[in-house]
Amino acid sequence: MEHVPRARVSAFRHPLGSRLVGMENIRSRMRQLAEECRAELFSIESPGPDAAEQVALTRPLDAMMLANGVRIKRIYLGSSPRHPAVMDAVLWLIANGGEVRTAAAAPVRIAIFDRQTALLFNDPAGPGAAESALEVGPEVAAALCSLFFHTWVLGAWIERPGPAIDVLSKQERAVLQLLAKGYTDEVVARRLGMSVRTERRVVADLLARLGASGRFQAGLRAAEAGWAEAGRADADCPAR
Repeated sequence: MEHVPRARVSAFRHPLGSRLVGMENIRSRMRQLAEECRAELFSIESPGPDAAEQVALTRPLDAMMLANGVRIKRIYLGSSPRHPAVMDAVLWLIANGGEVRTAAAAPVRIAIFDRQTALLFNDPAGPGAAESALEVGPEVAAALCSLFFHTWVLGAWIERPGPAIDVLSKQERAVLQLLAKGYTDEVVARRLGMSVRTERRVVADLLARLGASGRFQAGLRAAEAGWAEAGRADADCPAR
């Protein structure tokens, strides 16, 4: 897509729908769609350096939709939930009835309102370029819903595990489950195909994140958070 100077803030037709150029236009349209939303919002987000600002803009819209009984499902890409402002927003959304997962990758940032209207966001490609979004109707929105749920199924849940709030990787879940079964570092490392040094580094990080003084306490807190149970399938993999 061509670069549009920030001064040219406009909305115009695109072969697939209406293209919105400039943050003011995008925010205005998002608010309108949020006000009209009655059932569901599905979104894929990838907050960048301005994550705190994005969260400040998104939360009021989320609050309005949740108050109207809208069901919100949101996917965050990569490690973005680790940003303090984003993690705070995630926990707020979960506490208020929203559902959140993380995913390693997705081809687009999207927001789908009631499966009828969707916004596809295009981040600025360079200095002086304006952020833009493409608004599409039900036909394209239906395809984007399929993309969203494909990504959702492959994603990892974000939950509130008490003293430590984070997302576990597949490897970390497997390590926790094997430790809960009483296996030694050497056995865990062999079962998961990693070095003992790597396994001990993973364990040390898990202990710190759980605020646990030892493995037994970590096992209890992981069980309370549902972390250990989440790793059962991974931990039952055959030894290598």
